[in-house]
This record gives sequence, structure tokens and C-alpha cells, in this order.
Amino acid sequence: MRQVCAGRADNICTDTVISITERAANEKGRLSNQKVMNERIKNCIFYIKFAITFFGMQIKCQKMKQNFIMKQVN
Repeated sequence: MRQVCAGRADNICTDTVISITERAANEKGRLSNQKVMNERIKNCIFYIKFAITFFGMQIKCQKMKQNFIMKQVN
């Protein structure tokens, strides 16, 4: 990073301004990436819960069918 300062001592050096701007841009990028990841995680959790519920119903139906068949046989 280069440092170019203005003639007067009370002015902010260019490298400081660049550093602040870069830092702000990086933070914004990180927050945006985090939001995207959070959405992906939420979607993934939703589909996992859906699959567990669906297959749980399938197993329950199979057990009910087996019980029904066993009652008819006996």
C-alpha cells in the first residue's frame, strides 16, 4: 500500500482513506456472502426436514399396511 500525504499535517493520508474504503467494501462483501450462506443453510434444513417427514410418513404407512394385513390373516 502506498502512502501519499497532503502538504498539511491535519489532512488524512491517502493510504488511510484507501484502507478505510477497502475495509468497508470487504465488510459489505462478507455480510452479503453471509446472507447468501444463511439462505442456503435455511433451504437445506427445510429440505432435510421435508425428507425426514416424508419418509417418516412412508414408514408409518407401511407399518399400518402390515398391521392391517396381519389382522386380516389372523
